[in-house]
Amino acid sequence: MDAEELEQMGLPRLEAACSFEVPDAPSTRLVICPSLQRLALGTYEEGLFVLDASLQLVHKLPGHPGGTLSVAWAGDQLLVSSGEDGHARIWDAASGAEVAALKCEGKDADRCAPCNAQNCL
Repeated sequence: MDAEELEQMGLPRLEAACSFEVPDAPSTRLVICPSLQRLALGTYEEGLFVLDASLQLVHKLPGHPGGTLSVAWAGDQLLVSSGEDGHARIWDAASGAEVAALKCEGKDADRCAPCNAQNCL
């Protein structure tokens, strides 16, 4: 599935407004949505955490079986993650609901570089 197909589904392009690797936890990523109103913390073992601008926890999301590898924002509302399970998952950041799980295709598709969930899509 490429970017054009995702746009046809109504999904905006992925954006990395700001991303940080957390020291001493290389599999942990902090990404800030484009409007700067939400943050997402993706962790390998503990799943995903959505925080508001005051750093209050909004949602804890389960992430991926086997481990979450990367996370990125698709606009301000949708969060996209990829994991060891070979899927990219799309989450509604406001409700915490999983919107879709897309199978990643290709060699090593489940091994996306950190903060490059869009490479799986």
